[in-house]
Amino acid sequence: MIGFIGLGQMGGAIVRRLLAGGTEILAFDETADRLAEAARHGARPAGSAREIADSVSIVMTCLPSSSAAMDVGRQVAAGSKVEIYAELSTIGRHAIRELDQILRPAGVQLIDAPVSGGPAGAARGTLSLMLSGPSGATERIAETMRQVAGSVLRVGNEPGQAQLCKLVNNGISMTALAVSCEALAVGVARDIDASALVEVINAGTGRNSATTDKIPLFILPRKFNMGATLGSATKDLDLYLHEAEDAGLPAGVIAMTRELWERAVGALGGSPDASEITRYFEGFTKTEVAARPTLSPGIPAVNGDSGNPG
Repeated sequence: MIGFIGLGQMGGAIVRRLLAGGTEILAFDETADRLAEAARHGARPAGSAREIADSVSIVMTCLPSSSAAMDVGRQVAAGSKVEIYAELSTIGRHAIRELDQILRPAGVQLIDAPVSGGPAGAARGTLSLMLSGPSGATERIAETMRQVAGSVLRVGNEPGQAQLCKLVNNGISMTALAVSCEALAVGVARDIDASALVEVINAGTGRNSATTDKIPLFILPRKFNMGATLGSATKDLDLYLHEAEDAGLPAGVIAMTRELWERAVGALGGSPDASEITRYFEGFTKTEVAARPTLSPGIPAVNGDSGNPG
């Protein structure tokens, strides 16, 4: 049995996949409905993070922020049975090192283990898992997570190295999604069928993970259920830019992408799905980027802005 703390969209999807594969899980989340949902799928509910740390040797967490990770880490460090702590969240290199300083004195080995692919990837078992930490403990986490991850890559021996890989990946991914949605909005506004335009891009040099996966799955059918939020995208970009600054890199393309995401959050709020960034551009073009696009004069301009959105 393993422990799992954090049952939001990503954590919940990972837990359901692990349970379906036969892994026994002692689970905890401060939100009762999330814990009840995990229990319906076969997880054993725990009353606290400390209870988990007193009951199992391996604890995995998937948490929304670095502050939540520190709080849970302190509770787990006080446990009597835990030996390995795998942080699946994207909290950044500095935060993961701080977490290591909390856990190491308690004799708990920290594995830096962020994932990429979203809840849909977890459900399909196609996540990418990045790992850094002590080799023996890393292998134990990899063995469990192979049920969820189609790609398991060990990138180093120290916590923080996997976080950096994830942030670089997300900087590229969020930039690709934003620019792809902006360009599609232009094409659709000039009477090109959205599905046909995506096919053209994917047959050409503009192809990227947004046009091959995110846009066909979540935007063209207007589902907007990618699993990340607009706010979490800006958080990850902030973490990347912090690393870029530490590396001596002046503000560049991803910094401009961050400004664009910030404008989208200002217009739409931080809680909508990240794929809804397309609605930001639609507010200017008054045309939906959909599998069968329709002219939608009712879509308002964003905050009354009539300038160039990006």
